[in-house]
Amino acid sequence: WVRKFADTYPNAIRLQSYEQLAQNPQAEVKDLLAFCNLPWEAHCLQVENNTLPVSTASKVQVREPINTKSIGRWKRYEPQLDVLKTVISQ
Repeated sequence: WVRKFADTYPNAIRLQSYEQLAQNPQAEVKDLLAFCNLPWEAHCLQVENNTLPVSTASKVQVREPINTKSIGRWKRYEPQLDVLKTVISQ
């Protein structure tokens, strides 16, 4: 369903691959900022320096530099996602 919205509204919705972002952060962040009509700023890559409050279960992770440690972790939840995929596809 997300792809459907992205295909329907290509100028408003951009899908971002976490893997591509983690593996090539500078190019991906530049592209993402350009899509949003925002200027490139190198400090966008230094997410670990952000001191704003974070209220999320991953608040420790968002204080880490961009990295590839989590690539593929979703696969351990794939069996549970099968049910969700079925519901969404209906």
